[in-house]
Amino acid sequence: MNESTALLAGKKIVETSAGSIGTVIVRELLRQGADVEVWDRDPGALDRLRDAAVIDGRRPTTRAVDVTSEDSVSAAAAGAISHFGQVDALVCTAAILDFAPVATMPLEQWRRTIDVNLTGVFLCNRAFVPHMTGRKQGSIINISSVGGLRGHPEIAHYCASKAGVNSLSESLAREVGEHGVRVNAVCPGWVDARMGDAVVDWYSQSWDIPREELLERVRADTALKRFALPADVANMVVFLASDLSAFVTGEALEVSGGLTY
Repeated sequence: MNESTALLAGKKIVETSAGSIGTVIVRELLRQGADVEVWDRDPGALDRLRDAAVIDGRRPTTRAVDVTSEDSVSAAAAGAISHFGQVDALVCTAAILDFAPVATMPLEQWRRTIDVNLTGVFLCNRAFVPHMTGRKQGSIINISSVGGLRGHPEIAHYCASKAGVNSLSESLAREVGEHGVRVNAVCPGWVDARMGDAVVDWYSQSWDIPREELLERVRADTALKRFALPADVANMVVFLASDLSAFVTGEALEVSGGLTY
């Protein structure tokens, strides 16, 4: 894609996961002309991403960051702003998912999920707000889930964390809108990625339903009759990072193919 048609040419973007969905998001941001810095706490994942996310000879820069650590996030944000000179968009993708019914869920499991999925988003959002409001422009894109819109059994901690992300995004949008900064949440449905596989495997075993039967049930509950692809999520991120979405803020936008479950 040449610079004249790239939606994100010249934009500087920070993205917070080197996982499977994060890698696809980063590749698409690069494809659309952005310069990207990727954060992840796992140096090995960052190494793999540098090899996987190369577009026309361009690759992201990377930084080891623990999104649950206030000091780590603050230092990383300062470093990214210094490196790029400006940060035009922040994509908060980092999240964890595991399983347990509420009745037997250890408190540590609940706290860890909230810490990564919600507090981590808060810390990253907060770190860039002064920079973006000072420049009178910026887009914050928080990756949430349809689980933040509709509860699901045995992942109440995950759903609660993502509902918090949606509310945080809407609240922050109202705080910073007058300063030219937009904040939105992206809510994928069942994604054909490692986390999606973990969900299918858990429910298949927990409910004693053959895996293919469960997959067919999900497809039947989806208007487009397929799972979301990481590229579907990445395309929404590109839209929200671009000037095409200049009047979109405070929204929780589903990328679910019309999932009703």
